[in-house]
Amino acid sequence: MNPQVQSLANKMRIQHQAGEKFVLMLGAGASMSSGVPSTPQLMEELLAKFGAEITGNAALEDKFDQLWARTNDRDRRMYLQPYLDRQPSSGYARLAALVAEGYFEVALTFNFDDLVEKALKGAGFSDYKRVIRGETIDAEMQKLIDMREPAFKLVKLHGSLTSSDHFLFDASEMNQYPDPIHKLVNGLTARNILVCGYGFNDLCVARAFALTGDSIVWVNPSRAPKQLRGLLKDRRSEDLGIELGFDDFFEELHHELLVARPLSVAAEPAVRLPNPFKFLESYEESDAEYFQGRSKEVTAFTTTLDKLPAPRIVVVAGPAKAGKTSLVRAGIIPSLDSTKYEPVYVRCQPDLEKSLPRDLWPNDSAARDLSMPDALQRLVDEAPGRRVVVFLDQFDRATSRYDAGKKEDLAACAAFLEQRVIGVAADLTLVLVVGDELVPTLFQTSGDLNVSCRIVQCRAFPRDDVAEIMQSLAQRGGLAFDQRILDDMLKSYVQAQASALDQRFTLAHIQAVFHILAATRTVDYDSYRRAFDNNLMALHQAINVCDIISFVEDFPWTDAAWFRNMIRVPLNQSKERIADFIKSHYEELRPTAPPPRGRAALDARAAVVRP
Repeated sequence: MNPQVQSLANKMRIQHQAGEKFVLMLGAGASMSSGVPSTPQLMEELLAKFGAEITGNAALEDKFDQLWARTNDRDRRMYLQPYLDRQPSSGYARLAALVAEGYFEVALTFNFDDLVEKALKGAGFSDYKRVIRGETIDAEMQKLIDMREPAFKLVKLHGSLTSSDHFLFDASEMNQYPDPIHKLVNGLTARNILVCGYGFNDLCVARAFALTGDSIVWVNPSRAPKQLRGLLKDRRSEDLGIELGFDDFFEELHHELLVARPLSVAAEPAVRLPNPFKFLESYEESDAEYFQGRSKEVTAFTTTLDKLPAPRIVVVAGPAKAGKTSLVRAGIIPSLDSTKYEPVYVRCQPDLEKSLPRDLWPNDSAARDLSMPDALQRLVDEAPGRRVVVFLDQFDRATSRYDAGKKEDLAACAAFLEQRVIGVAADLTLVLVVGDELVPTLFQTSGDLNVSCRIVQCRAFPRDDVAEIMQSLAQRGGLAFDQRILDDMLKSYVQAQASALDQRFTLAHIQAVFHILAATRTVDYDSYRRAFDNNLMALHQAINVCDIISFVEDFPWTDAAWFRNMIRVPLNQSKERIADFIKSHYEELRPTAPPPRGRAALDARAAVVRP
């Protein structure tokens, strides 16, 4: 065992007990054992394939810059895909285990590949978020990293093969970070940092790396990169280098921290478990292990889908706020056999015919002109050997323009369903996620077209099921709530079952309350009463009146997270503190006078031109 790894492990263990963590920095060398080529090799091969006419005595990097500068983001993705789509090596698996145990909370990576994400998924760890430059506004990245949740943030500074089409690579792009990114890198690199497989050849990184701060531990099979040596001296880290490859290093570090830990530290404090409750949001695929109570509905769906011939239309129906979106995303989709089915999830917009191609292929401008039938056919063509299952969530929006009280609108709605939806899904299965009101129209149109149509009902949970779900989630989160808190919630839940829609007290209310209590580790009854006696009405307004859950989920994750964080403010703060804030910021908050309308508007315009 390398003695330097042992020393590092001891320091990380002590920091772990104190609630402090090393920042992890990953370069291209970390991915080479997974089959990702070195940067020079990648440049040479891409030049040979796509820039053979770029000749002369210029350096390899200069030639590659010419190729990259003339290549759009869509082509860059296609060029890089064959080189980066790899399976993670053993070192990444060991790294994922250390992340799951809480030894890292932030990792900076300059790699485009998704090896870290694949390794985390393989380890069953889902309490993380990717913060990708090019997908996230530069000025917002620091805020996302500073959030307490999720437990681990993977910061992809130069773009990502998945979920972003922004790839920093050539010299002009890598010269200098914008100010928000420069400050972010400077702040993170001032902490204790573990640098793995990074050659320090990027000028923007060298300029942003903190000159002073805590220790730098570098991991590389050979000596420390030349550009790093001065920093090591300034940061009292000259003897902290570990000359090991990525896989060997993490194998040894994993063994020291998780396998051969000394008896003297065997009773380390438990890793803080992720918050299992949801705050004004639905469950997603990554939450499948926490999603409970819908096994019957999931089984009903998969059984229906497996019938021969496969149904062309499946309707997932239920009342508003029953949890249809969570059922689809965290229950049904993860349960599908990936060798047989290709699930595609889309949140519908009122202009579905135009929005569908754009949502499916956001970076393909040519796809925007596809008709809805052609877009569905393209999905089939892109998944040979598997049946495509398209989940159209909030499908009611696509028919909202039709007035059910007008005969002509009902006829137009039926024509839309026939020509654009039900009548064109011959080679795939469309799953229409709707409220109960639309079900008769869907079945009537399907029957008229002689198209197979099945239904899976998603009803509101009965009281006992809610109690079991919340108690189970609390146990998963390592929390012991005062039983009176849940009893209060359940009483309101039962009393509101027969209420009008805008007065209902739903599982979303209970989840939101428990989420905030879990985040603050406040589980006693008195604290609950003080915090929520005066604020439950605000939560009620957000869920029932504003329908903030559906509204927010139409936005990208970054914006959605900030919306939810803003709503937490009045729920966490006393009314006195909110009042003080309003007083001190009144001029900023006070709405301006509305523009004149009607006759007043005409008079105002006349006054402007009057001599």
